[in-house]
Amino acid sequence: MYIIKLRMVWIIPNVLCYLIFVGLNKLYDQVNDEQIKQTAMELIETEEDSKYRKKDLSVWK
Repeated sequence: MYIIKLRMVWIIPNVLCYLIFVGLNKLYDQVNDEQIKQTAMELIETEEDSKYRKKDLSVWK
């Protein structure tokens, strides 16, 4: 899987990024592949705004 800095380039709005993380979480729940979770965590770490980082992390709790 390629690691993409979603918000760094400001192409994808914050709401869409959140929905991507929700989708990744649902995929992880179905296939239980740790690589999916690891990729999501790496993407969340690239978020510079703590408000959005916290929101994205809430998907994985």
